[in-house]
Amino acid sequence: MDWNTLREKIYYLDGSFRDIYVLNTTRKDWEEWIDMVNNNYCVKFYTEEMEEVKNAIDKSLVFDFWDKKTVLSNRVSIFLDSIVINCFFACEQEIDNDIIPKEINTIDDHDKLMNYLKNVSKTLDKQVVMTPESIYPNDNPNLIIVEKEETIINLEYGVENLDSKESEINPLSTQNQSDSLIKFKMWLKSNTYKQVKNFVAEAEKRNFVGIDWQYVKGDLAQHEYGLVLDIIAEQIYEYQSEIDEDFYKMICEVADLLGMKNSEYFFLQELIRSKNKIPLPVKSKVREILFLLENK
Repeated sequence: MDWNTLREKIYYLDGSFRDIYVLNTTRKDWEEWIDMVNNNYCVKFYTEEMEEVKNAIDKSLVFDFWDKKTVLSNRVSIFLDSIVINCFFACEQEIDNDIIPKEINTIDDHDKLMNYLKNVSKTLDKQVVMTPESIYPNDNPNLIIVEKEETIINLEYGVENLDSKESEINPLSTQNQSDSLIKFKMWLKSNTYKQVKNFVAEAEKRNFVGIDWQYVKGDLAQHEYGLVLDIIAEQIYEYQSEIDEDFYKMICEVADLLGMKNSEYFFLQELIRSKNKIPLPVKSKVREILFLLENK
């Protein structure tokens, strides 16, 4: 395999990550993956709000977060010499890693990454897929597919089998679509994920009461964008959390992006605080105080 071709087709430098997926995983799969990583690679394991960095993934902390025994999320960096693979333990149902393409600079670097993917595939007896950032494997395009010792690389709408084995896998069906249309669809899917992810991050920063962020991020990882928006909007209203006009506009923009009607979230306007508007939570509190004063 020619390194220049790999750089151009797989590890292209456009500022985005490459995502690595193992789908339909169980806790047993995660245990096996963690053991394999801890035993074979240098790692740095981080837990939110804890200063200590561990040199091995702590299963109990990961599983406690999924089981809602703690709100502290975790992440790990796995080192293949100068290559760093990151995992954020977003949900139990899939293993999701990412890499930065600028760290892959030679055919040797590529081989190191392929060896890691093969180790994962052999350990779990599952297929491992690398995609462009925010593109889910089922959505295509799949840049690299690894199944145990077999490695298949998709060189922009064409597939080359590195082991010279015949394969019927065709990650992209492009017979009736122009390249420009395919690229537009890829951009659209990637853009949707990024915007919804940014919206979730903005909402989380506002510290709204009652929102299960682990559940929200699990739906985000599964690309259930409508559910993500519904959960956040409904919990904000249920707990009567104040919002500003900017945040309401963000909700409407995400709804529009997802092809939903903005009118579905008109009820949130009652929570907006502005110069000329008293938000519903304040009105409710004033009514409660007046009621108490009248019934003294």
